[in-house]
Amino acid sequence: DIPSKMTSSIWKDMDSLCRQDHWVESPSGECFLVKWYSEYTTEGVKLPTVMVFREEDTTMCGKKNMRRTKDFGGLCIFISKGEDFCVEASSCNLQPNSVFVNDRL
Repeated sequence: DIPSKMTSSIWKDMDSLCRQDHWVESPSGECFLVKWYSEYTTEGVKLPTVMVFREEDTTMCGKKNMRRTKDFGGLCIFISKGEDFCVEASSCNLQPNSVFVNDRL
């Protein structure tokens, strides 16, 4: 599990892993960045680490500020080889604030 406070050494360790980024938009237009980290060892792939970032606001120079979150508003995020998407967890009896992976690479 990832600590709630990320030190620079933890970020440096995370940078050494394979990473995929997924940009997902909710039905209400809210945007999330899902970072999927995989570590490969001689024994194979370890369990992935997934972090979700919520778009907070846009700076004056047009850059987006993203904040790491574990609460993405009762949504479920689906990641796949095709299109990534969000749904309201209550609409399909799923655990809110969950990330589901379908057809993993």
